Amino acid sequence: MPNNSLPILSLQTFRQGSSTQRQEFVNTLGQALETVGFFALEHHSIDAQLIQSAYGAAADFFTLPDTTKQKYEHPEIHRQRGFTRFGQEHAKDSNAPDLKEFWHVGREEEFANPWPQEVPQFQPSMAQRYSKPAPSILTCQRVSLTRKQPRVKAFCGCCTILPC
Repeated sequence: MPNNSLPILSLQTFRQGSSTQRQEFVNTLGQALETVGFFALEHHSIDAQLIQSAYGAAADFFTLPDTTKQKYEHPEIHRQRGFTRFGQEHAKDSNAPDLKEFWHVGREEEFANPWPQEVPQFQPSMAQRYSKPAPSILTCQRVSLTRKQPRVKAFCGCCTILPC
């Protein structure tokens, strides 16, 4: 029987652990994304007040009227930034739409992040919350992918495990 529990990872292990511990972190992260689809992250250095601010900003945004939220949808970039409404995504190999709406934040080098003008605290709280653990996690994902698909290395560049 497969283990369906949520993996809990400590970012401190990746940032300050031995080479073996960092390697185990990368392996566990990659496996979690392949099997469960996500993981919980602890010891990430994000201040509790910033987390509360982000939750408040998200609540303010998601209670806006649908027409307002939909101004921040970007189908031209496959909804890789901004708002995504209910029913737009589907689980792999399923025709049933996902019953969720969400906001996608990413690295500015790829696409600009839209920010809702109706909720002024949204941008600072989300951008700060995203920037703290993101470089380390993206490095781990890149390393994990490179092991399984060597052609990714040419696209991603250096794949050395280094603490950020």
